Amino acid sequence: MTKKYDKARTPYQRVLESSFIDEQTKEQLRQRYELLNPAQLKRQIERWQRKLLATATRPPRNQKRLATKRPARRPTVEMPRLRKATKSVASLSRLEKSAQKAA
Repeated sequence: MTKKYDKARTPYQRVLESSFIDEQTKEQLRQRYELLNPAQLKRQIERWQRKLLATATRPPRNQKRLATKRPARRPTVEMPRLRKATKSVASLSRLEKSAQKAA
């Protein structure tokens, strides 16, 4: 028993030879095929690949902001005590002095 294969053809050639596809569709495919430029397609695919790679290696936006955020200037007073304190400057300075004395 021997296997017999068809002649090697591209999918485009198989569609054009098919009897199931109407002539109008085949003509549209022929016109589109004539416009294709393999070198241009290759350059475009490579450009998209570079963009994808750059996007994948770039840190997410929220992580970039966190990395550049400055640390707090004076964390001398404990947070629960700050929450209880009023926002006036006098009471904050008193809390800082009492925290320094306690330490």
